[in-house]
Amino acid sequence: MLQFPVKMGLWMFAGFVSFFLLMFFLGFGHRSELRVFNGIIHFFCMYQVIQAYYLRHPEKFGDYMSGVLQAAGASAIGVGGFILFMNFFLSFNPTLMETIRQNSQVGEYLRPFTVSLFILTEGIVVTLVGSYILTRLVEVNLRKA
Repeated sequence: MLQFPVKMGLWMFAGFVSFFLLMFFLGFGHRSELRVFNGIIHFFCMYQVIQAYYLRHPEKFGDYMSGVLQAAGASAIGVGGFILFMNFFLSFNPTLMETIRQNSQVGEYLRPFTVSLFILTEGIVVTLVGSYILTRLVEVNLRKA
């Protein structure tokens, strides 16, 4: 039952890291507004997990908590892995860390760990709100089919 959330969580993590590294090497690593694309990766992976779960367990239709928990499991792996990656990346890249500090309102207090906490908070909010909405959408789409 956890096989697909783990698989999609790893894909989510790979998507986050790949997108970040691509933007970093293209010179856009400091552009915080590109986080929107992480949201697209996040939503896509959560949608896939929820849809696969309901296709395997159609008796769970209407049980929104099941879909939310499946998406939360995948998100824990994807977001958790990305947090660890960013913590290490920022620890070993003081130039990027300094750029983030200069462009932030709370820059003097930012360290790699505190940046990771911001990523965690954002990940939790996207997971909770997004997984509920996506669970509803998946259920509507599957009922039509």
